[in-house]
Amino acid sequence: MEKVVEEWKVVEEWGSINTPPHFSLVFHFQHLNGLDPQRLKKEALVRLDKVDKLWEPIVEERKRERQVNNRVECTDMLDVLLDNNYNDAEINNIFLETFGPGSESSSATAEWVMSELIKNPPVLARLRQELDNEFGHSKVTGSRLANLPYLSAVIKETMRLHPAIPFMLPHKAVETCQVLGYTIPQGFQVQLNAYAIGRDPEAWPEPNTFRPERFLESDIDYQGNHFELVPFGAGRRICPGLPLAMKNTPLIVSSLIHEFDWSLPGGTPPEKLEMNDQLSIALTKDPSLCLVPKLRRVVS
Repeated sequence: MEKVVEEWKVVEEWGSINTPPHFSLVFHFQHLNGLDPQRLKKEALVRLDKVDKLWEPIVEERKRERQVNNRVECTDMLDVLLDNNYNDAEINNIFLETFGPGSESSSATAEWVMSELIKNPPVLARLRQELDNEFGHSKVTGSRLANLPYLSAVIKETMRLHPAIPFMLPHKAVETCQVLGYTIPQGFQVQLNAYAIGRDPEAWPEPNTFRPERFLESDIDYQGNHFELVPFGAGRRICPGLPLAMKNTPLIVSSLIHEFDWSLPGGTPPEKLEMNDQLSIALTKDPSLCLVPKLRRVVS
């Protein structure tokens, strides 16, 4: 257990480099690359090295298993990478890009979902009814989440209002081009504002209102096919953590709602819940959500 706690601390330290007071624009704008007044780049490299060391024993153990058992068939992602002769540095980078963004966006989105549900009791009641109808006294299982359209709508609406990464990965114009009447010179960096897109009144009626029902009436998804909802980006540089995030978040939220009742500390009414955010690379709630759980039912 102590090992798990220590590993979690390493992950938290790495994630905190992207939030105030550590967050710095020098990470994200190429013309500021020479500046680092807070020495954050050096600190980021130190923390990144610690994260890399989390994978090393797992990779080494798998290599030993493959040698002993002469295993050649692929059983998971690590086997695929080893079968294709990826070196340790490449494996570390792929793991970090895949599991890092997916885990961070999952936790941030789950916190915003729970916040919006507490803030909007009718939505919470409707979601809970959908879960009760599907699972009864059984434990929530990932294989049946596709049967929950309202859960999907709640998560989409949350990502519209609170995209985990409000500014997408930077892009660079490979040639001078025109976009919506603006000239983008060759070599200039372009940043996509998913937060503003999700609250665009031309695309969304009542853009600042939490109303999941809007997604029950449309086929808009979050996989880059509809440009009015791009919490994970689009195209070849769409977030690699999308599959992980979209498996984790619905399972986390549905389990929390199905098995527990939730209230604000001290009997605070839902309408008093603050919904302020803290903007860095990730869009986090400020202050963090604090709820009191009460076991709702014993699940089997």
